[in-house]
Parts: sequence; C-alpha cells; structure tokens
Amino acid sequence: YAFDRILLSEQWQVMGGVRRSDYQSTSATTNYTADETSPSVSLLFKPTPATSVYASYIEGVEETGQAPANRANAGEMLAPAVNKQIELGVKAEVAQGLLVQAAYFDVKRPSTTVDSLNRFVLAGESRYKGFEFAGTGEINKQWSVVGSMLVMDPRITSTTVAAELDKVPENAAKFTASIFAEYRLASVPGLAFNAGYYYIGKRAVNNANQAWIPGVGLFSLGTRYRTRMFGTTATIQANLDNAADKDYWSTAGNGLLGVGAPRTLRVAAKFDL
Repeated sequence: YAFDRILLSEQWQVMGGVRRSDYQSTSATTNYTADETSPSVSLLFKPTPATSVYASYIEGVEETGQAPANRANAGEMLAPAVNKQIELGVKAEVAQGLLVQAAYFDVKRPSTTVDSLNRFVLAGESRYKGFEFAGTGEINKQWSVVGSMLVMDPRITSTTVAAELDKVPENAAKFTASIFAEYRLASVPGLAFNAGYYYIGKRAVNNANQAWIPGVGLFSLGTRYRTRMFGTTATIQANLDNAADKDYWSTAGNGLLGVGAPRTLRVAAKFDL
C-alpha cells in the first residue's frame, strides 16, 4: 500500500492512499483467489488547534465467511468482497485531557443469506447508517472516564431473497453504549480500580427477522497494581467480566445462537523488560 498526508496550510490537510490486495483462500471444498485495489481519501479542517472536522471515504476487502456445518455447502469459503464507507466527523479537546468526538457513517457491505437449497451464499448488500459518539479523558488525577454510544439504522438494501429486503441484518444492533471508569488510589501509588457497563440492543436471529434476541447490559469490575518486581516494572491485573453472572445470548446468525460467557475472572501479569 501507499499512503501520504499533504499539509495544505495550518488548517487544511489531505490524506490519501491505495491498497492492493492479493487474496487467497483454501479449504477442503474451495480454492479462491482475488485481486482488489482499494482507495482511501480524507479531508481534514482544523478551525482551532483543539478541533478537527473531517470527511473520509474508504474501501476495503474483507472475508465474507465460511458455510457452517448446518448448511448444504458446509465448509465452503465464500468469495471476498469490497465494503465502502463514508464518514463525516468532528473531534475536539474541550478541556485539558478531555477529548470528545462525534461522527456520521454510511457503510455498504455485501450480505450473506441462506438460499432455497440451504446453501450459505452471498446475496446482495447491506447498508449501515448512523451516528457514533465518544468521550475520553481524565476528570482529575484520580478519575478517568471513557464512554461511547452508537445509534444506527442497518438495512438489507438488495438481496435475492424477497423476504429479506429492507429487513435488519442478522446480529446487527441498532443501539449500543458503554461507559468505563477508573479510580487511582492516591494513598497507594500504582493501585487502581475500574468498573464498566456495556449494553447492546436487541438483534435479529436471521435476515428475515423472524425472531430477536433481547438487548443485554453487562457489568465488569477490575483492579490493577503497577509496582517494581525482580528489578523491573510489573503490572498485575484482575478483571471480573459479567460480574452479575447474567444469562444472555452473545450472537445470532447462520441459524445458530451463541451463549454468553458466565461470570469470568481473568488474572494477568506483565513485566516491562
């Protein structure tokens, strides 16, 4: 790939590039190759040193999946496809260390479905339009917060299956949100506690929207301690995911439902050599 950034002035920048992809996929039932050239371009304007307004267009090659075991073409790798994205947004540092951003996006990507022969196939296009908001920063020396929210309208805009036209793509939520906070204990340098809440709205179990899995909100708790051990800096961390031990569906699609993980404790240690 080739990429460049051009400074037109103190306020204006142009970024552009092109990527050439040589894609090869091999499975027990399929051998597939494809060559794709994907451009990208963006324009950025800085009305103030702390504010950026931008517009971008990006294309990319992505895998479209493998037919699951419950389909007639089980194991078949589908051809790669090109997705296209337009984004308009603004980023601003509204206070010392506090960054907020908002963006409108419009993504077009190929969609998959199950045909009348129970085959998992590419069959049209889905469009995802919406808004994304995020904020991150430090409230003071002890507290830092990260929050985000996404509101979108996902639709199947073209398909070979009439019953799926203008429906919501499977496993796509119209609303998601999260907030995460960390508190650093002033009396014990290196010790911090954190908590997070993550919500994802209801999602269709298939492209025909014959049923939905409900929205779910999950809590997490954690702590980390940064200190000196064995002559080097060490970070010991523990996280409790799904702290309330809620039963929920994690994914839906391909005629299957995924079961969410129960309360899970993860412990890790990192040493800076």
